[in-house]
Amino acid sequence: MPITANKAKTRELIKAKRYKATLIGIYDLGHRTGQYGPYHQLVFSYELHDRKGVCKDASGEPLVISDFLDVVLTKKGKASPLAMHLSALLGKQVNEETFAIDDSLLEKGVELTVVHEPNSKGEIRDKIGTVIALEEDDKAPEPVSDATFYEIPRDPKSKAKVPPATSQHLPKELPEWVQNQIKNSLEFGGKGGVKPDKPQAPRAEDGDDDSDPPY
Repeated sequence: MPITANKAKTRELIKAKRYKATLIGIYDLGHRTGQYGPYHQLVFSYELHDRKGVCKDASGEPLVISDFLDVVLTKKGKASPLAMHLSALLGKQVNEETFAIDDSLLEKGVELTVVHEPNSKGEIRDKIGTVIALEEDDKAPEPVSDATFYEIPRDPKSKAKVPPATSQHLPKELPEWVQNQIKNSLEFGGKGGVKPDKPQAPRAEDGDDDSDPPY
């Protein structure tokens, strides 16, 4: 009997165009190890809609796209991707005084564009291009997916630069790829993205991450 290799599962690309979207997931990934020290990262996940309603993948599930975001408001001398998302969701510019991320952001709507770009491996991936606020008389699309907010519980008494998590329990409603990212955080005792054979892992920039989450 001949031995044949299993065909790799093709990753379904989201069509590159403009969508209305509702924020249905905010996930605290914890701190990663970077060239200039630990940096905090999270994920925003959006359910995509068009004029016909919620967009669905080949299996009939709602289309969701996510963005890896460093928890900073400025990057390289300009507004960071996180600031872009927050300004669009809130309909106003954010600054250090008004900067807050909590579950009140869930189910707020934006318009966003999906673009196709190669990742660090040269593979074409879909990613969020631009995010802009809805018009004043426009409503956020009604989500089909459950909205989820998760923040790592950190020890407030710890004097460590990155306080450890007070609980290793992760809610079952978190996507598996999100759970894997959190387990690798410094808060959970992980390596923070550092591979054993490398002293420093490359920092994910502008939402690009080699883990390629299955949006």
